[in-house]
Amino acid sequence: MKILTFASYLHDKAYNFGHLLALRRKKSSLYLRIQLRFFTVPWHRIWLKIIHFLTKGNWRRSIFTAFWVVLFFLFFVIYSTLSLHSYSNAIPLFNSPDETANYFFSKQFALNGALGYQEPLLKASNAYVHPRSMTAVGEQVVPVGFLGLPVLYGFLAKIFGIGALPFFTPFFASITALFFYILLRSIFSKRVAAVSALLLLMHPAYVYNANRAMLPNVLFIDLLIIGSALMICAIQKKNILGGTMLGLCAGCALGASMWVRFSESPWVFGLLCLFGIIAVRRLRASVLLAFLSGMALP
Repeated sequence: MKILTFASYLHDKAYNFGHLLALRRKKSSLYLRIQLRFFTVPWHRIWLKIIHFLTKGNWRRSIFTAFWVVLFFLFFVIYSTLSLHSYSNAIPLFNSPDETANYFFSKQFALNGALGYQEPLLKASNAYVHPRSMTAVGEQVVPVGFLGLPVLYGFLAKIFGIGALPFFTPFFASITALFFYILLRSIFSKRVAAVSALLLLMHPAYVYNANRAMLPNVLFIDLLIIGSALMICAIQKKNILGGTMLGLCAGCALGASMWVRFSESPWVFGLLCLFGIIAVRRLRASVLLAFLSGMALP
């Protein structure tokens, strides 16, 4: 109870501080607006409700859940802080044309529900001159290469706002560690799975790509790991309805991963076929049907 009171006190102080900053500087930058939105969310109450739901009075489960919550929040803050350097100005700047295109079309989809814009000057160049990572179709400039990320992030930006765009990749990168643990726990011991999940979060290549918020590399890996872990859980689930729902979610995650990076789909399909041959005896028809339906949704 004292922890909840202290957390409420800190949250109220942070909210008052953010509100004071907004009053003193009405024309705040995008970075400040993101900070204010973060302060206005009652995070302490949300986390405590999640922990209470997951632990159900078991002290060992409480320690385990607290470990993953702290780990998620710590690396989410680290990845978010590293990715926000591109958003420190009023107009976000990126070093990669792919990031620029993904951000532009994510914002375009969130605001207008479309993945293209009219460009009358295309006629003057016979549609040969257009920005990198984009192509011309008639009088419209459309994305090329990565179609899944702008649609997925654009849809999420409709719900959480344009200012939340830099936080989606850090969120997926942080939460994937739990699913990576679940996936490895079915093969190795719990200790090996926990250490492996921690090493994943600290891997230099993973950290580097996790702070590039508009690149699809980490998002593809995250969705692939999440889908694989959910599929393992669906097979192990004895409840038919629960296994079917997990199979549906697993299919959606794996289908979305191939939608994010379609060039990776051949070897992903190959691994799925190999997995189906190995697990054919334990795979229920309802789970398989739900999985294929989920893959078809994206």
